[in-house]
Amino acid sequence: MNSIFSPVRTFLAVLILLLFTNKAVKAQFSYGGVRLSYHNVRFDKGGDFEGTRLNDFVANLDLLHRPIRNFAFGASVRIPIVNGFKYQYILDEGNFETITGGGILNEDQVQYAEGDFYYNIKNTVSLTFLGRVYFDTESNIYLDLRYTIASYDETFTFERSSGNLPNRDINYQNSVSTTGIGFGVGYNMRISDHFYFGYALAVDFLGTDEVSFEYDIESDGFSSQNPTTIKSKIDDSQTAYELSASIGYIL
Repeated sequence: MNSIFSPVRTFLAVLILLLFTNKAVKAQFSYGGVRLSYHNVRFDKGGDFEGTRLNDFVANLDLLHRPIRNFAFGASVRIPIVNGFKYQYILDEGNFETITGGGILNEDQVQYAEGDFYYNIKNTVSLTFLGRVYFDTESNIYLDLRYTIASYDETFTFERSSGNLPNRDINYQNSVSTTGIGFGVGYNMRISDHFYFGYALAVDFLGTDEVSFEYDIESDGFSSQNPTTIKSKIDDSQTAYELSASIGYIL
């Protein structure tokens, strides 16, 4: 996480210093705002529509400068407030699948005899750099070009102590970094001389080349020479959607 926060602090410090000290910059508009958003990330491309996904409620802190009427630039920090996670495993053997809270049991009643099974992915604080284009000099409708730096905290636990199956004690935790570009569209409505209200929709195309966990799990229905493999649900690429409403102050 330090690798993310160090450039965040540097960038925001320079931007704030520029906004509040440069008279030429103040000649146009600068914006500071708070957005509340529904944030959705889907994993397992090509899988079941009801498969693995994050559904989060997040707060975004936005800081932008509009040096000319048709263009603005800035950054947004996303802070998760409520994390929602649902997963589904569909494995190679016996049409096996499991959903959050469902344990491990396939349709042929083949038990994996777990004493403790847990899997979770959480979004962490992230940074998005923004380039914003307004349709015309008087318009409050805009298009965003986005570049996001983010990470997921991933946890996997599988513990088993059984006389018929090999004992397993897996407790995996890791932070997986992801980056990517995206696009957004939004509208800001001025409600007074210094305040605005807005809403926006954004899509980010994220990717990671980090290798996460992969474990072979034996069952009492399949030979231990041919176990079922359980691995991370974080794909090489993910698509994130964000729908938000905001209120802010015009400097």
